[in-house]
Amino acid sequence: MALKIIDTVFGKKEIDMINHAAFGEIPKTVYKYRDWRDDYHKRILTHNEVYLSSPEEFNDPFDCGIEIAYDLLQKDERLRFEYFSTFVSRARKDLTPLQQSAEVEKLIAEKRYENNKWLEYVHNQSLLELNKRFGFFCVTPVPDNILMWSHYSNSHKGFCVGFDSVKLFSLINGRGGQVFYRDNYPLISPLLHPIEQSMHQTNSKAHFWNYEIEYRLMKHIKEGRILTLPPDVIRSVILGCSIPPQHKDEIVKTLKESQPNVMLYQASVKRRTYELDMVEL
Repeated sequence: MALKIIDTVFGKKEIDMINHAAFGEIPKTVYKYRDWRDDYHKRILTHNEVYLSSPEEFNDPFDCGIEIAYDLLQKDERLRFEYFSTFVSRARKDLTPLQQSAEVEKLIAEKRYENNKWLEYVHNQSLLELNKRFGFFCVTPVPDNILMWSHYSNSHKGFCVGFDSVKLFSLINGRGGQVFYRDNYPLISPLLHPIEQSMHQTNSKAHFWNYEIEYRLMKHIKEGRILTLPPDVIRSVILGCSIPPQHKDEIVKTLKESQPNVMLYQASVKRRTYELDMVEL
């Protein structure tokens, strides 16, 4: 296990990291901020269910919508030939080498890469496929993020769930990892492998989102967007510092009945500093 220090707008955060066979270095524990008023959010505790969101449900209109820079093909003849040669070799394995060469020349001659409406259509179709075929589960290793409590947990009136990240990442068993925050809009080359292109598209966000320290998991949703978790995946629950007494009582009752081994904490405002305390109940 290693300790990673990350600079945020709230100062330095120390995060316990652990190695995962498929995802590499990931936080030991990850958190999801939730709103008890939302029935889907409640089901994390009442039914051990999580919802795998579509990108079109995200609050950032740029998220997962980074364009592939196909316009580069308009300016560079060598890049253009290399792109279509690679494309044909992957997509038309049924053709002989001579037929593949002819197909490359045909595609270049069509000059669709010069048609901006066509490029826009290709981009929009890729977004539709992403929204329809994949679900995302977004988490963070930081449970005391004041802005996250405000934005995703009903202005500190909700709750936050801590997960065993190794078990969670293994269960979802898709693609994903750390989100990278960039000062400039990413330039994604058409020559990159489609999987690498997809990772740049789905795991790149603008720098002003970096306070979230987000990790995300991406899974094919052929079996639906609802994923049931084994009970031991959830490690802790934190109640917001402004949670209504009735909601607090309901969460405490739910955990006692269904998950008595889950650690329960109460967030509170620290005196004379912009920080939160987490007190075990």
